Amino acid sequence: MSTSPLCAESSATRQRILNLDLTRLFCMFFVVMVHVSAENWYFDPVNSLSWNVYNIYDSFSRFCVPVLFMVSGALFLREDAAFSIKKLYRHNLPHLLIPLLFWATCYKLYVWLGPRSAFFTTVSAAPLGYVHLWFLYALIGVYLFIPLLRKLCTNQKTERYLLCILFGYAFFHAILGCIPPLSGVLTQLDAWSGLGASSMCYVGYFVLGHYLVTYGLAHKLQRTLYFAAGGSILFVVLATALHSNLTGAPVEAYYSNLLPTTFLPSCAVFLFFQSKFRDLRLSDSVQSLVTRASKATYGLYLCHFFVLIGLDLLGLNTHTLNPILSVPLIVAATYVISMALSLLLARIPRLGRYIV
Repeated sequence: MSTSPLCAESSATRQRILNLDLTRLFCMFFVVMVHVSAENWYFDPVNSLSWNVYNIYDSFSRFCVPVLFMVSGALFLREDAAFSIKKLYRHNLPHLLIPLLFWATCYKLYVWLGPRSAFFTTVSAAPLGYVHLWFLYALIGVYLFIPLLRKLCTNQKTERYLLCILFGYAFFHAILGCIPPLSGVLTQLDAWSGLGASSMCYVGYFVLGHYLVTYGLAHKLQRTLYFAAGGSILFVVLATALHSNLTGAPVEAYYSNLLPTTFLPSCAVFLFFQSKFRDLRLSDSVQSLVTRASKATYGLYLCHFFVLIGLDLLGLNTHTLNPILSVPLIVAATYVISMALSLLLARIPRLGRYIV
């Protein structure tokens, strides 16, 4: 009988994976927060209380996707990971592609046949399935680089140099996008270089997760990072509100995952979990529950928009109550229902393992 790679890992490695499981569970809550905040963000007046509440919740939550890339990088690029190109193409990539095709088809069927909800505009605007599935397309692209990245990420100086190149280009690209007279340069820049800034940025976050787990950050620098992260979130809230009020329409440029103001909170959240939960000890039963819930976050991500649509059709949306209360309540309900649905779907004989 073959031994599971997880069972064969050392206690220290299992502890590190527990930290990453907790990080993933935390971030997935804020993925839902971003999508709930966006429900009426595009439609409410930018000078209204509700829109500003959505803006605050959304600005605070933008670390979630970069940190998910960092978690994946920390797992795939670690030296003791059981990795092979054969496993990548026979297991890891199909585990992204098959659910992507299944859920993209389901969401498109909803566009054609389903009842309209507040999320319909978002669904119909996504050419390749529902709008949140972009994450899987991006992750597939990053996965293709894993064999090369594992070779490059064996030396701290080389890895640091790689991070400087990836994020330097991504930051330059994103900052140009926030300056209207220069934003038109972006298309030409990508055409000349043949490199998409988003692709480089997400590869960068993938590598950064491994770097921070492996080398960490000095305690004084980490404290400074927390303050910088708080300042970054405040800047995003104010810049988005001011720019939107000047134009009279929502401006989402400052939410970009490529900006330093998203990079800093992402690093802060990731390092917080790595430092605060490094020595956490749980019973075997609780740790098993955390592991199971963490694995279910993939299905949660895939199906949670259907849960949001269902709640909206039942009359539960960000307009139901004061948005200060409605947003977190809907997020919590969606998170719990989607988690349960993911666990149930995984139990479907033969099919479950392929769709979540």
